[in-house]
Amino acid sequence: MPKHLNRLLILNFGFASVHLLLLPLWFVPNDLFVSDLALVELLFQIVFPIILVALNFKHSVGNKRFNFFLNFILVVLATLLGSFLSYANGGISTKDFFTPDSETLYIIYSIIKLDIVLIIISCIIAQLLLSRIKTNTNLYY
Repeated sequence: MPKHLNRLLILNFGFASVHLLLLPLWFVPNDLFVSDLALVELLFQIVFPIILVALNFKHSVGNKRFNFFLNFILVVLATLLGSFLSYANGGISTKDFFTPDSETLYIIYSIIKLDIVLIIISCIIAQLLLSRIKTNTNLYY
């Protein structure tokens, strides 16, 4: 596997592993703390795709073999994995992993839809910036 693909995989799925690090905090017996933790995880899940696209854009500027579609797929998969891990953290701690309530499902589906929209918009912006950078550097050669 090429080195740049290894770096992208580690970068994308490393961010998703933050949800695994938060799993033990879900078992704290304080309800106020757990609700704050859910909010922090939700906010992280919203900011997560934008950070990934920005870091992947930074990586792609210096990489000549940048494959934008592959990068887009990796960001989507890592974001979906992060959404699932966020749901799993709450489901495991409440013992409702296999029987979630309708509010939980609505929140998870809404976050996934918002993440996909954010990924598409930020990837379009990143692709436009990348094409502008490449056309400007080709003028000097």
